[in-house]
Amino acid sequence: MKIGIFTFHCANNQGAVLQAYGLQEYLKSLGHTVYVIDYKPKYITDTYKTIKIQLPQESAFTRLKLLIRNILTIPIRWKRNEIFNSFRRKYLNLYCLNLNCSHNDFDAFIFGSDQIWSPFITKGFDPIYFGDFQAAENKKIIAYAASVGSVQDIIGHETYLLQQLSKFSAIGVRENSLSEWIEKQIPRLNCQLTIDPVLLAGQATFEKIIKPQKRQRKYLLLFQIGSDKYIEKMAYEIASLKGLDMIKMTSYTEALKDRKNMNCTSPLSFLSYLKNASYVVTSSFHGTAFSILFKKDFTSICLNKAIGERIDSLLHSLGLSHRMVTEIGKPMDITPIDYTNTQDAYRTLQRASHEFLKNNL
Repeated sequence: MKIGIFTFHCANNQGAVLQAYGLQEYLKSLGHTVYVIDYKPKYITDTYKTIKIQLPQESAFTRLKLLIRNILTIPIRWKRNEIFNSFRRKYLNLYCLNLNCSHNDFDAFIFGSDQIWSPFITKGFDPIYFGDFQAAENKKIIAYAASVGSVQDIIGHETYLLQQLSKFSAIGVRENSLSEWIEKQIPRLNCQLTIDPVLLAGQATFEKIIKPQKRQRKYLLLFQIGSDKYIEKMAYEIASLKGLDMIKMTSYTEALKDRKNMNCTSPLSFLSYLKNASYVVTSSFHGTAFSILFKKDFTSICLNKAIGERIDSLLHSLGLSHRMVTEIGKPMDITPIDYTNTQDAYRTLQRASHEFLKNNL
């Protein structure tokens, strides 16, 4: 089959591009011809603009400070854009599809993974991620490991969401809470909990693109999307207890003063640093997923309950809920992880997700 993937591949986020790569490679391993449709919505790309001109309606002094900061951080955003664009060109089979034309030879479109149904991220639901465009007419449309972020985010949008979901031939979602909500609302829908493409593709898929690392000293990797000082403090505590150096890495922060904070790490370097870490502390879903994939000792810290919903769902399904911290000052389990039972649960979820795709394509 010729399959097109719609996901957040254009986000300059290590997890976003690597999950797209994972799903692409997995589908290719099944014998399909696979492309990542190069759909780049402005609500994603505007976030990563090299030059940011628009400023919030604040006081003149605040606007001036933001303008100066935007100018000073141009080199960081430029470098980050170059790094991620290079990865996309080399590792993703990008395809420019005319969404307004029904004439194409794709057999199916897969929507997911990532938070493609989050009205918070997509500024209200984006109909493209529901197959609501001419190019998808008379095609098989499937959702795989799709996410709304938090079920709380869809309150007030239920009618539209359910109407759009009814068009899918099969729906795979990433969180238990969303799966249960859909099954309750529309029992007839074929909805299943599916594992994130990172874990579906497996370790070997990413091993083949990881860059070798020369670093000798053992370290703790702190990986965040933004930069939370409370999480950083907890990471330092763990590093101190275990006698480890600490490496700080973020996907989105544009740190000017903190020279130790790695702002522009490529997806490949991220994989290398994570694979070789002695311990991982992360507030990221995909930071957690890759920690599990590479059997790392880790702590997932999420101080926002709504954001932590998807991390909690993953950890719960693998019997690792004790590795998540949701409150400052809460005791942390930093003992070595026995992955024996976890691997059994992981393989079960992986097989079920494989069957979901095999049966519905």
